[in-house]
Amino acid sequence: MHVGIDARFFGPSSSGLGRYTAELIDNLLALDANVRLTLFLRPEGYHVYANHPQVTRVLFPYRWYTLTEQLRFPPVLRRAQADVLHFPHFNVSVFSPQPFVVTVHDLILHDFPTERASTLSRTQYWLKRKAYHVVIRRAIERAARIITISEYSKQNLLRHFPISPRRVAVTYEGASAIVPPASEQADQAVVAKYHLRPGYVLYVGNAYPHKNLEMLLRAWVRVRAANPRLVLVVAGKDDYFRQRLQAFAASLDLEPGREVVFPGFVPDADLGAFYRGAGLYVFPSLSEGFGLPGLEAMRCGLPVASSRSSCLPEVFGDAAVYFDPKRPDDMARVIVETLASPRQLAELRARGFVQVKKYSWRRLASETLAVYRSVVEVTNGTR
Repeated sequence: MHVGIDARFFGPSSSGLGRYTAELIDNLLALDANVRLTLFLRPEGYHVYANHPQVTRVLFPYRWYTLTEQLRFPPVLRRAQADVLHFPHFNVSVFSPQPFVVTVHDLILHDFPTERASTLSRTQYWLKRKAYHVVIRRAIERAARIITISEYSKQNLLRHFPISPRRVAVTYEGASAIVPPASEQADQAVVAKYHLRPGYVLYVGNAYPHKNLEMLLRAWVRVRAANPRLVLVVAGKDDYFRQRLQAFAASLDLEPGREVVFPGFVPDADLGAFYRGAGLYVFPSLSEGFGLPGLEAMRCGLPVASSRSSCLPEVFGDAAVYFDPKRPDDMARVIVETLASPRQLAELRARGFVQVKKYSWRRLASETLAVYRSVVEVTNGTR
């Protein structure tokens, strides 16, 4: 079987989409020596799988969400002559020539339409939203199969689009491998490099509005009033949204470096030490498709306090404590009470180790491979 995968999310600053794509490809190759993959890559990711016997690489330098992508991708896809194509995101070319599978991770742009989630002008934002609705509707209508990454995301998809549940497969993600500690001293050295003291409360991810970080900062004012020694660390790529969040922290008189720390993007080599140096992971999001950072935290033995929204209770189960993400007082209460209870922290740590074992990238790849085969069988008339 020959599968074409849009792998343009590979790169040095990979998001969750990049992680999903990389883990999927790695595990597909490990699962089946008879699968051939054609990967469509941007220049920053073109180095991957350079000499792999099962992989053909095609350079496609155009960014996602652009008119150029829509117009130039179809002939490139056609030349690949794959049995099935997989788009790991909804940005499918509306003229895609072959049968395809699309992964719809979430419908955040449906559920949280706001100009604050964009740096565009009002007119540009309106045009982009119109284009988004056209592209995702066409992708869902034309896809041979649709993959989502949680039951919550599947049900949300069925609420928004008139499609048969049989066309939608749920493939849970896995907790990515974390760089193990070389020693306790090595972890301490990493934490010290960022001028942190162990025991901080940690968030890792982007600063888009649906992540609800302004509400977390409002809650943090209350946390600091109850425990002035606590520090909040908000790690993630430094961009317009992060800078706006920092300005909001300043408007709340939260002192940078002492009450709240913005260390910027933390590379994978340091991320494990960040998790292991924290006292609690906080996940305040209003909506998620899966919630990978929370599972990564659990894998490192870090207790998790999470929003009681979207898929998060489904994914974390009883291995997290929950709060109302729209109430900063409730968020602050859960953080303070959890950190004050060694018994609860130990229970969460133990439950987290159990919970994370329920998820596997290898299983995701196996289930995705089964989806590809079902599409190829229908296309070839063998089913």
